Amino acid sequence: MSLTSCAFPTQDRIIGRAPIYPKLPHFVVGSRTVESLSPTFRWEPSQEANATYDVVVYEMLDGWVPGKEVYYREGIVLAEHQMEKPLQPNRAYYWSVRDRRGEHISGWSRFYSGVCYLAFAFIIPFVECHTTDHPFYIFETPKE
Repeated sequence: MSLTSCAFPTQDRIIGRAPIYPKLPHFVVGSRTVESLSPTFRWEPSQEANATYDVVVYEMLDGWVPGKEVYYREGIVLAEHQMEKPLQPNRAYYWSVRDRRGEHISGWSRFYSGVCYLAFAFIIPFVECHTTDHPFYIFETPKE
C-alpha cells in the first residue's frame, strides 16, 4: 500500500484575553523568548468599564505541564504588566491573564493549537487532526 502524507497547522483558538506580548508560538512547538528576565506582558484589553486583570506565571515542567506558581498579581488596571521580580534565565514558563469585574472573576486565558495530516492511501485522501489544549501561554526567558 502506498501512503503519502503532509502536515499543516490549524489556526490557534484563544479562550479569554488574547496575548499581544509575548506572542503565541508558531506551529504548536517552540516558544517566544522575551527580552528580559522581568518581561512586560501585554494583552487585548477588556471593553468593560472598571475591569481589572490578574496575571499569573508558572514554571513549565517537562511534558509541557505547569509546575510551581512563581508570580501572581491581581487588580492590574492597564492591559499590561511588568514583572516586579526577575525569573530564572533560559527557562520555559507559562503565563496567563484573567478579567476581574467586582465580584466576577473570569477563567484564566488559554489557547488550543492543532495540526492536521492529509494522507493518501493509493488515491483515496483522508484528513486526521489533533488539537492540544494549552493551559496558559508559553514563553522562555533569555540566556544570561
